[in-house]
Amino acid sequence: MSKFNSIKIKLYLGIGFPGAVHEEDVFLHEYISESEWNKLNATEKEEFLHEEIFREWVSGYLDQSVSIYDEEAE
Repeated sequence: MSKFNSIKIKLYLGIGFPGAVHEEDVFLHEYISESEWNKLNATEKEEFLHEEIFREWVSGYLDQSVSIYDEEAE
């Protein structure tokens, strides 16, 4: 087993309320192959962690939306 398969990513979500914290460890190899990971530079690796792993994970715990509210239309 390569060291790559044992790399864990710690995911953390806190939304500012007592007890509203969630943490989870996941394995990097569940999201990307070792060869693809090694092709990335440091900036791309950081971006991958945030965009591909964290965003997907956090979307399972938060409902999010944004809209424009026009008071004059009411």
